[in-house]
Amino acid sequence: MAEKIGVLVASDKEQKWLLPWWYHYYKQNNTLPIAFVDLGLSKRALSWCEKKGHVISLKDETNFISNKEEVDPLLHKAFEKTFC
Repeated sequence: MAEKIGVLVASDKEQKWLLPWWYHYYKQNNTLPIAFVDLGLSKRALSWCEKKGHVISLKDETNFISNKEEVDPLLHKAFEKTFC
């Protein structure tokens, strides 16, 4: 059975330098499992993440992303008004 509670962290090659720092402080007070989302990590960073937790490749897990045309136009307008 897969873990139902944990921490999700996403990074790419530009932010990979933060991972060891974050992990150091996270592990001082936390025991929840970690899943790392690979947004374009280097091979070295990906290997580090695999040793520390579960890795999710965004390339393999994109079935939850809808195209703009598939989103209700009212929802899309509300999103743009709020976040753009």
